[in-house]
Amino acid sequence: MGGALSLALAAKLGKTSKPLDGKLIQSHPNFESDGIFPIAVISFYGTPSKNFIDISEIPLSTPVQAHFGQNDSFKGFSDSETALELDAVWTDTIQMNRRKNFENFYRPEAQVFVYPQSGHAFMNEIEMQRRINAQAKYQATLVGDVWKRVGKFFREKLKNTCYVVLVTMFFIFRWIYSFWWLYTSLPLLTAPFFLFGFISLVSYLVPALIANFVVKPQNLKTKYNAKWALVTGQICSMASGIGAAIVRKCAAQGLNVVIVALDDNLLTETAADVTKEFPDVEFRTVGADLSGIDYMDNIIRATSDIEVQLVFNNAGYIRTGLFGHLSISTIMKNYDCNSTNYIYISHHFLNLMRERGQKGLLAYTASSGCFVPTPMTIMYGSTKVFVAQFAASLAPELYEDGIEVCCVHPSPTKSRFYDSVSKELGIVAFFERTSVGPEQVADAFFSNAGRFTIVDFGYFSVLTKIMFKLIDWNFFAEIMKIGIRVEKDYQRMKSEYAETIKEKLASRS
Repeated sequence: MGGALSLALAAKLGKTSKPLDGKLIQSHPNFESDGIFPIAVISFYGTPSKNFIDISEIPLSTPVQAHFGQNDSFKGFSDSETALELDAVWTDTIQMNRRKNFENFYRPEAQVFVYPQSGHAFMNEIEMQRRINAQAKYQATLVGDVWKRVGKFFREKLKNTCYVVLVTMFFIFRWIYSFWWLYTSLPLLTAPFFLFGFISLVSYLVPALIANFVVKPQNLKTKYNAKWALVTGQICSMASGIGAAIVRKCAAQGLNVVIVALDDNLLTETAADVTKEFPDVEFRTVGADLSGIDYMDNIIRATSDIEVQLVFNNAGYIRTGLFGHLSISTIMKNYDCNSTNYIYISHHFLNLMRERGQKGLLAYTASSGCFVPTPMTIMYGSTKVFVAQFAASLAPELYEDGIEVCCVHPSPTKSRFYDSVSKELGIVAFFERTSVGPEQVADAFFSNAGRFTIVDFGYFSVLTKIMFKLIDWNFFAEIMKIGIRVEKDYQRMKSEYAETIKEKLASRS
């Protein structure tokens, strides 16, 4: 039935302005705002009734692949005659429209496969075939070949976010189904593993779902009886990113705000904008290069006459390049901006709050990038790992004092943060296309402060964490080590690095 429904959906959407084919969808004027991603359709042993919907024109808008068993006995639904008839219909449709000019050079495509000595539900394991009285025996080799064919079809047809998400979820559910069959067959042997897996998933998913969908933003001014907040940023983040969103969120709750960022026109413009937007709130700016060493004196001087109880450590940026190719000064600046200033600023303000006996909040912007190895942006992922570990370790020390810690791992976020980096790394450009708004990340801080210490926010953070409950991180590091060599940006950077070495050797000779 699932295969028939897949074809029915593809046929129905094929007659609208939003068919399932990605190339056509991307030409739709609302592609970005609608959040539509490219897709293809695959059907297993099932076709909808002709009286219900006409599926003959699916290939004209959507790449389609269908699989049937030769010995299938469900006449008119999934038997071999129905499969061959469908193949002929789709072939005729493509032939009749072969001279038609499709948008974005789309080429109609349909594939129909009929497998010998296979019946209905031939992809299911032995136990499931027995339960549904399948007409042919389970063939492991055939099933493996079909999965390879399906994977190849996905790789060819799905070019961006949809490929990553759908294929990942496809194989996750495939594994879950296989494990469930194993559990029902050998319960005593597999029960401990299912118990461990169940506890691992539930203990993660319940807090993650609550943090993402249940809790609502709190009034932090009231919660902590606070008057002042301090927000740090770096380079462009105060103009349009998470830092600016946090500043506005604080001001909207009547909190006065100290903005600490690079001393340039962006800081001046941001301060002018928020002052005009919130005339009843006081703003102070501190021009500071948080990748340097001389910023604390300016921060202490600017806050000496006020009581800051909410500290949002948000500074950070990505520097691309191979570690050995970057200068050590460039590396250390990235390191200091992304982590060192968090230590100095946190130490200063938490001690002031302790001395006054005040409640407060130390908030940290980490990243989902810290969940995976990050070659070519080594310092970014590494420093964000530090931020998360630092926050999780600091929280128990401060909890009894009423000073709470909240660290958010945002999924990719829309901001000028990606302006230069996306031109250098294709994977970053991909994340930029699937990013969430900075206001949503700000809401995550205000919703989870005092409720959760570590928050994985957004689709990428949650899916990545789930992935590492199925695949061990150490094993993934080995995969990354071997697989990186085929990545185009890595090959380009490696070539540039080799040229640099040659030039150095030539200059010495």
